Amino acid sequence: DAEVEHVDRHVGRLLAEIERTLPNALIIFSSDHASAFDAPAHDKKHYGYDLHSGVLHVPLIAAAPGIKPSRSTRLATLLDVVPTLADVLRYDGKGDFRGNSFADLFVAGASSPPVHDIAFHQFYLPERRYQKKPALESMSVRDASLHLIFERASSTYALYRWREDVDEKDDLYE
Repeated sequence: DAEVEHVDRHVGRLLAEIERTLPNALIIFSSDHASAFDAPAHDKKHYGYDLHSGVLHVPLIAAAPGIKPSRSTRLATLLDVVPTLADVLRYDGKGDFRGNSFADLFVAGASSPPVHDIAFHQFYLPERRYQKKPALESMSVRDASLHLIFERASSTYALYRWREDVDEKDDLYE
């Protein structure tokens, strides 16, 4: 609780200063991964080291004048941040952006191309190559309701209805 209060206080100071000095700033907040603490699946020693929804589900918050508060159930990944920023800023330069823009969700008049509601994830640690271990440990794919995870070391699959089973306890793969 003290850590959350400490970070909240200092982020609040930063945001207040940005608002004071740059009142038209676009602020994007996200995270590289979440933290799941449901034992035994997510003991602290496995901090961020898997592809379950409790780890993949991160905030993506955008704030600026003219952006209406809203919440979306569309699938998104961090790859979507740059294309969204490019659309919001009306960037017309060249760029090979790999994500989907979500500017249409919060900017009036913005139109985004159709989005395929499917997201792929991988747990890849390149430093494992130096340890003579496989760098790609697991992969997953999710759509609007199902989440399939493949663990390479054990050659096992797990399938969850991730919106209904948020802790992914009921493996439906078999």
